[in-house]
Amino acid sequence: MAAMVELLALNLEDRRDFERWQDYIHSRSDSHCADLAQWRLLFRELYGFQHHDYVCLQGDRIAGALSLYEIRSPLMGPMLVTCPFFGYGGFYWDSEAAREALLERARCLALESRVDTLELRSSRELPPPLRVNADFAEFNLTLGATPEETWNRRLSSNARQNIRRARAHDLEFRLSADHERCFNLLRRTLRAHGTPFHGRRFFQLLDQHLGEQVRYSEVWHAGRVVAAAVVIRFRQTILTPYIGSLARYRSLRPNYLQYWGLIEHYAAAGVRRFEMGRSPRGSSHAQFKIKWGCDEMPLFYNYWVVNPRGRYRTVSRPSALQRLATRVWKRLPLRMTTTLGPRLFRYLP
Repeated sequence: MAAMVELLALNLEDRRDFERWQDYIHSRSDSHCADLAQWRLLFRELYGFQHHDYVCLQGDRIAGALSLYEIRSPLMGPMLVTCPFFGYGGFYWDSEAAREALLERARCLALESRVDTLELRSSRELPPPLRVNADFAEFNLTLGATPEETWNRRLSSNARQNIRRARAHDLEFRLSADHERCFNLLRRTLRAHGTPFHGRRFFQLLDQHLGEQVRYSEVWHAGRVVAAAVVIRFRQTILTPYIGSLARYRSLRPNYLQYWGLIEHYAAAGVRRFEMGRSPRGSSHAQFKIKWGCDEMPLFYNYWVVNPRGRYRTVSRPSALQRLATRVWKRLPLRMTTTLGPRLFRYLP
């Protein structure tokens, strides 16, 4: 007979609960960097997001975990979501009983919180009455024991050719613990894409909460940083949640040198997976990642429209008004987008 399950609410400010959550996340081979407790503390400090964290006990062991951020977005509507700004995470289970107990808690919390939608971002599809948005996929590159193994066995001929072309230019790859140059480049490149972005405070808190796990890659040309990325290590995986290059230097292919520089450095350091992040399936960004030999992992944004007068809103399906706002954003002065960006980005999880 299966053991009964018990639901326990956690307070991650409490050291015991913090470690209980972390121990479970680290015990799972399928958990994600976004699952770390530090992100919940970071986003509460940065944006004031309230988070609700639970573990499911089956006997004397944890058999599941759920974390939900409560985001009152005037752009997307009030929502509960498992992992804002990341592709998946925040919900795991080891048994059907644990899954059902955590799902019931999520449904009750959604009603209690009076949100419009509940969204559980996962690598697994959940049963009805939840519906599924499968617009996104995660792209992961398995690294060989040496850079040469990755070069020969994973990369397409197109990727290798572009890396060679990048090497022919006067470009230099570096890794830094200083976020300032990366932040200055990304606020420009994301403005050029019509996308608001975190402010400098996000980078300060990232350094504070993740410490040695976070680094900033840079590609230099003629004394200037022309490409950069946020790089986070989680166990034997690295991920680049934010990466970009200046448009006027794209003919030099600095992002190819940047990706290859990361592969060379981290493969030698024992990393075995490079997570290139989520992209809309079939998009140009997805095709770029496939050139590197990435495996495409479908994502399932399992959602429930709680408010019968509400509707499901997602950044993967922009409205006509959102597309217009993107075009306008590209034309705004950098100083304005740097100031306004964090105030808007917090509402686009």
